[in-house]
Amino acid sequence: CEGFRSRVPQTAFDVIFHAVVKYLVKDPEKKQEDLVNIAAPFSVTWNDRKEITRLLSQLGLKANLVPEFATTEQFEILSEAAVTAPTCPSFADYIQKALYQKYDVPYFRSPVPIGLENTANWLRNIAEHTGKEDEVEKLIEKEEAAVKPQLDALRNRFNGSDIKLFINAGVGRALYLPVLANELGLNVSGVSALEHDPLLAQDLERNVKAIGDYYVHIGEFQPFEQSAIIDKLKPDVYVGCPFVGAVYKRESGIARMHSFRSDWSPPGQQFGYNGIISYGNLLYRILKNPSLTKKLAGRIKRPYKDWWYQEADPLHYGREVTTNV
Repeated sequence: CEGFRSRVPQTAFDVIFHAVVKYLVKDPEKKQEDLVNIAAPFSVTWNDRKEITRLLSQLGLKANLVPEFATTEQFEILSEAAVTAPTCPSFADYIQKALYQKYDVPYFRSPVPIGLENTANWLRNIAEHTGKEDEVEKLIEKEEAAVKPQLDALRNRFNGSDIKLFINAGVGRALYLPVLANELGLNVSGVSALEHDPLLAQDLERNVKAIGDYYVHIGEFQPFEQSAIIDKLKPDVYVGCPFVGAVYKRESGIARMHSFRSDWSPPGQQFGYNGIISYGNLLYRILKNPSLTKKLAGRIKRPYKDWWYQEADPLHYGREVTTNV
């Protein structure tokens, strides 16, 4: 489509939301102090949406999730919300800023509700804009107490082992899945993010201080670069999005990060408190059953020539092109 002709995914998101604000959003008839806009792409699965709605409803708030599955009325009242909250900072950027500039609807860019700490802080940010500061602390305490036994059980299963993940993701999950992995007792050996964003640098620095250093690759899902990086880092699990990933089954266990079809199966959930346990169980099952990876590794050659894997810098060709330009 036209939005992707720039070859920068952010452009397509912006084109969509420009049209939404220009043609669908109406001037506010009133401000709804209990209405929360949630910018949610297809990768926010059906169970993720249910979890977000469940948490906000306990604060007496209504979740207005757009654009997927939204009604015309949901678009029309975007201007009446108390705040716009993100599920991905890149995806939400245009709609948040446009609603703020045109209708004075406040917003925040980070964090997103993935993992224990970031879910709590996401809820606190919403509470600041809706007058729910007291209620949110009670909710966080209750939800954390409810998942603690299951979270402790998962940590015991992983048992402080040196399990390493490589995460290939858009900006939102590239920033927040490492924190979730750390909360589960896992290690992150590297992250490949779709694009660079000033927010990425700020939050990556925060992550490194909190959970330790790891390899960071910005490369728009270039498989040949990622294959070389994985060969050097040798992670136990590759966490990938639907764009790429099949070639890595011979090199490590593979976990899907999300589905573009917004499925309702429990393994697809990552958001909120239920998402922590759901995704932790998915990673555990993958680690417990590595037979497919081992069989593929014994039968399938690496997708690129050996000389490429011997190249010291996986970004060799990217740097060469940049230098010539």
